Amino acid sequence: MHNRKTPALPHRPVAWERRHVVLMVHRVDWVDHHVGLEQVHYMTDRLTDKFARQLIDSLHHFGSAQSNPVLHLLNNQPPVDKSRYPDEALGFGNDQWRVFYHCHESDAQHGDEHGHFHFFTRSPSGDNDSSEWSHLVALSMDNMGQPIQWCMVNQWVTGGDWFLNEWLAATFEQLTTANEQGLFEKWSQAMLCLYKDEIAYLLRRRDKSFAFLCNQADLKSCFEDRNIYLLSVETVSLIEKLQHSLDTEVKTTEQDDHVA
Repeated sequence: MHNRKTPALPHRPVAWERRHVVLMVHRVDWVDHHVGLEQVHYMTDRLTDKFARQLIDSLHHFGSAQSNPVLHLLNNQPPVDKSRYPDEALGFGNDQWRVFYHCHESDAQHGDEHGHFHFFTRSPSGDNDSSEWSHLVALSMDNMGQPIQWCMVNQWVTGGDWFLNEWLAATFEQLTTANEQGLFEKWSQAMLCLYKDEIAYLLRRRDKSFAFLCNQADLKSCFEDRNIYLLSVETVSLIEKLQHSLDTEVKTTEQDDHVA
């Protein structure tokens, strides 16, 4: 019988207990080293953007608990290659969104990737039938449990309805109004909403890439072509994103003070 492979974390074979500790230690270090506790409080006091505040607050709580979004969904257990966590996907965003995490080292989306989250939304044409879901975007995570890049993938990767660009505004309107309670759900909501513009840009790039590919073959063949995996990617830097949000808030406040 074929045994499923457990992804190494880090990139050499080590016991899960060792990998688990490394992840936990780095989660505390990420907040302190990359942001700094004083900067966390400074940002939290000055950021008026709801989702920027929510993201940094979520990161701070994960770090305080010696955890991260990946460990949270893995429930502190070693991941099994190509298994989903949780198995039935986690609902959030007023039950209009779903997410699961998984790893498959053989075709990782990024050289430093441990695994990735897949985010789905309900198709506007569907009802509450669980089959009516569209994959929107994937988020690659490194072996410190932090995001590396957003990715748009081909239809065969996840199945379901092909997400259309014109659905994006209504989809995010549902998400921004959701009152999330769980720590992971708050992190997911904040990440998606903060990167809404980048995700919209990725969708446009995805469609351009796919239009070019479809000049060489029919739509169905392109959807099913296992050689076509990634259609567009965008690097993630949480530090730059949060600093940009802070700079925007400071600039706006200065302009308001000048007008006053």
